[in-house]
Amino acid sequence: MIYTTTSVHKSLFLLFFTLTLLSAFSLSYGANIFILRGKIFQNDTLIIEKIKVGNGTETLQPPSPTNYFVEILSFNNSLLLRRSLAISFWFESIKVEKIPILLRLPYSKEAKWILFYHSDKLIKKVDLANYLCNSNDICESEEGETVFTCKDCPSGSSDGICDQLKDGICDPDCSKERDWDCHCGDGVCDEKLGEDEDSCPKDCGKCNFNGICEVELGENFLNCADCPSGSKDGYCDKIEDGICDEDCKPQEDPDCKTDSNLLLLIIPFLILVALFIFLFLKKRKESIWEELKQKWKNNL
Repeated sequence: MIYTTTSVHKSLFLLFFTLTLLSAFSLSYGANIFILRGKIFQNDTLIIEKIKVGNGTETLQPPSPTNYFVEILSFNNSLLLRRSLAISFWFESIKVEKIPILLRLPYSKEAKWILFYHSDKLIKKVDLANYLCNSNDICESEEGETVFTCKDCPSGSSDGICDQLKDGICDPDCSKERDWDCHCGDGVCDEKLGEDEDSCPKDCGKCNFNGICEVELGENFLNCADCPSGSKDGYCDKIEDGICDEDCKPQEDPDCKTDSNLLLLIIPFLILVALFIFLFLKKRKESIWEELKQKWKNNL
C-alpha cells in the first residue's frame, strides 16, 4: 500500500484531533459544572428555565469565535470566564424562530452573575441567587449555595468561601491571617496582623485601672485587672472559681450549672417527696379505718 504525503497528514491530523478531544473529556469528566437550560429567540430574547450545580463534562467551545458569548462574573465583578457559544437558527436550509440551549459551564464558588451577549449587546444578566437558593435555612454548598448566592448562607457559613467581612464572626473557610474576626478578639495583640489600639481595641486596648471593666475600651480578663474572672467582657475564662462566666457557652465553664444538671437533682427529690406523701396518706387511711371498725364493734 502506498501512502501519499496528503493522506499521512490527514491521518496525523485526525489522530491529533482525537487525542485532543479525549484529553478534554478526561480532564473535565466528573468536575463540578453549572448546568443551564433554556431557549433563545432570533430577537435576542433569552429565557432561562433552570440552573443547577452538578457533575459532568463542560460544553465544548466552537472551533472559532462566534457572535454569541457568555461571561461568568464574581461577586466583585471580576471576570471568571468568557466563552463563545455555538448558536445558529438555521436547521439545514430552514431558519427557525427559537432554539433550545443546554450549557455546561465550569463551576466556581466565586460566581455571582452569568451574562449573555450577542456581539456587543448584553441580552441577559442572570443572578445565580435566583436559581441556586432554595431558602430552607440550610447552607447547602454542594448545591451551589454560598454567601453570595443564597441567604441560607450568612457571613461565616461553611460554604467554601472566605468572605473576609468584619462582622465579628470568624469564617471557618478563612485562615487566621485572612479573616480579621479570626484573630481580632483572641486576646493577643498581634502587630504582624495589623492589630493596634485603634484597629483592634479588644486585643490591644489599654487598661485604665479604674476598677470598672470597660469592654468598649478593649478591656478584658486577659489584658486588664479591671475585668476579673466571670466579668462580661467577651472572653470566656473557663476558670473554676464559683462564678459562672456569662461569655461562656454551655459546658465551657465548670461553674455554669445547666438546666439539665439542675433537673437531675430536682427529679429524685420530687420522687422522694411524692413517695413520702403516698405512704403517709396510706397509713392515715388505714388508721382511720381501724378506728371506724372499733367504734362499730363497741356499738354492737
